[in-house]
Amino acid sequence: MKTTRFLYFLLLCCCVALQTPIHAQDVHFSQNYATPLLINPAMTGLINGDLRVSAIYRNQWASVMPRTSFQTISASADMAFPGFMENDRLSAGLVVYNDRAGDLNWTTNYADAAFAYNLALAPQSFLSLGVQGGINQRYFDLTNAQFGDQADGNGFNPAIPTNDFLEAQNRLRLHIGGGALFFHALSARKNVFVGAAMYHLNKPNIAVTDAEDRFKNKLSAQAGGSIPIAKKWDLLPSIYFIWQGAQFKTDVGSFARYIFATNRYTGYDKALNMGVWLRAAANVNNPVGLNTLVLATKIDYEQFSLGISYDITLFTPLMNANNGRGGPEITLIYTGRVRPVKPGAIQCPRF
Repeated sequence: MKTTRFLYFLLLCCCVALQTPIHAQDVHFSQNYATPLLINPAMTGLINGDLRVSAIYRNQWASVMPRTSFQTISASADMAFPGFMENDRLSAGLVVYNDRAGDLNWTTNYADAAFAYNLALAPQSFLSLGVQGGINQRYFDLTNAQFGDQADGNGFNPAIPTNDFLEAQNRLRLHIGGGALFFHALSARKNVFVGAAMYHLNKPNIAVTDAEDRFKNKLSAQAGGSIPIAKKWDLLPSIYFIWQGAQFKTDVGSFARYIFATNRYTGYDKALNMGVWLRAAANVNNPVGLNTLVLATKIDYEQFSLGISYDITLFTPLMNANNGRGGPEITLIYTGRVRPVKPGAIQCPRF
């Protein structure tokens, strides 16, 4: 049965590859709140504190590709500093990620620096403008590659030399992006935000062969907020939209957050978050359909947050191959202060 599912999955991938052009695309995560610098550079430094360090790990398609599943890890750190005006902030950050999959270890690496300025428009309203740029690397390993001219009638024979030649197996390119985000914060538990960003403005060619493969511009848009519904209960609805090349996807859902206690000196909470998101995705030539249900939980304990999510495949032919099993994610976030808390400090939204 496992062999049948794997063959079905492989056939499906081949059909998609034959019917649509392959273009360089970015990876995406289900726990969007844990990857702010990959969502919008204007989110750099928008934290209730001075320092944020986060890490996320994702393992996808392990149910059908146990040895060569898609594994992605990302880490980021950003800091906020006093701006030119009293309530302004100047921020800087760094984000890296590594994505690897397949027998050829198809690998994508990022290393980006981000800068943002958070401008106080009014006592409770702010506009953040950010830029981001860095290095993108893609490569693969031909050690386990199999070519058509290495077949001897009984299957693949590694002793037969191949005449196929790939000019490059490693490509390093620069890319840049920018974004803006507006938020209105009445308190730590009552706020709203909306923003948009554009990545890969220079459309770098990162093909690992002599064929051209340019990164498409990636448009990212997001909105959400925090709404108190009871003394200890909040709703944190959000929507995240990404459009890159011919593909686009939207995650819509919410956390329900129960606050056990709040440290009156630091302002940090002990809380439990439980959430559900629906993902709609499509190619521009195909109708939009719901394809993923994301179940997530997050524990906030003072400066630390631990999050776990799982994707469940919905309403797609892939369900026949993976029985609805998608990919787990785990995140760890630290938010702290290196300077004393000022009276009337800015209350940033939780993304």
